[in-house]
Amino acid sequence: DCQKTASADDILIIVQGRKIDDVMIHAQRILDFTARWADHHKLSFNPTKRKLMLTGRVLDLNAISPLVLSGKQLEFVCEYKYLGVILDKKLKWKSHTNFISEKCEKMLVGLCRVARNSFEMNYYVLKLIYQQSNATFITYGSHAWGKSLSKINQRHLRKIQRRILLRIVKGYKTLSYEAVLVLAGVSPIDLEIQRRNKASFSFERPSPDMTNGRLPLCDIPHPALLQPIQIIKYESNIPNNFTESCFTDGSKMNSKVGLALVVYEDDHEACVQQFRIRNDCTVFQAELLRINLAVVIVVDGPGDQQSYIRFMSLCTLKKSKVSRGLGTRSCLESPRHARI
Repeated sequence: DCQKTASADDILIIVQGRKIDDVMIHAQRILDFTARWADHHKLSFNPTKRKLMLTGRVLDLNAISPLVLSGKQLEFVCEYKYLGVILDKKLKWKSHTNFISEKCEKMLVGLCRVARNSFEMNYYVLKLIYQQSNATFITYGSHAWGKSLSKINQRHLRKIQRRILLRIVKGYKTLSYEAVLVLAGVSPIDLEIQRRNKASFSFERPSPDMTNGRLPLCDIPHPALLQPIQIIKYESNIPNNFTESCFTDGSKMNSKVGLALVVYEDDHEACVQQFRIRNDCTVFQAELLRINLAVVIVVDGPGDQQSYIRFMSLCTLKKSKVSRGLGTRSCLESPRHARI
């Protein structure tokens, strides 16, 4: 029962077992193998980072035989910082919570220098600073420690979040935690950690075909079936030559992003759609989305008529022309959709 993890210049070896003596013997064998591997590749380990931490019920550390790596004895520690996360021997994560608190205090001092109550600073800028720096730092590595977070540590994290949000909303110190969340428009930090923990990850080793970017031959269309995207200059009489015409537009105004499209069939309005997307989306994303929606509407129509789609952005259309990962590109390349 051993697991070895290597990340950049750090190596983590985890050994588990029912008896401490068997665990130590097995761990020493792994360390000897690691030392031989390092000597063969002309590598050396930092003596100050060779640590040993025991988790679980260990009655007497003096009765345990020490472990040796490359002739140097490993030092017993109660907690160890690995990849920015502090591990303790009981896995209570109290030390890591205190570490987060100390770092956030330093970040709060820097935030107070630029976000004083005496002069106005844009709320959206302060919220962006919180989301990109404070919230990201607090939730770092939460997939490892978020599920076992105790109630005490949750309250500790909420205190940290409240102090930061008070500076963002420029409120009094007597303001409650719930009120600060409402004014700032953010969720509690413990709920944010739970939301991130629900994301599923696959740790399976990818196949060589996926790594090298190879696709099965059955999924690759024949070159003779690919139809080029025809880009023509707009003129007032062009829509009259097509049975179905679609006009699209996407824009961003007052920090709000949206898109709309209208479809005409035989000079009669057949379909009108308006969509609102997230405020953090760009105009380019709105342009791509409206192109995709227009193509889907045209494709779902009758297959015996010529269709005309008008786009306002030439650069977006050229981008979709060269990007094979877009759904719009796959629709336009299909032989059934050569009428577009």
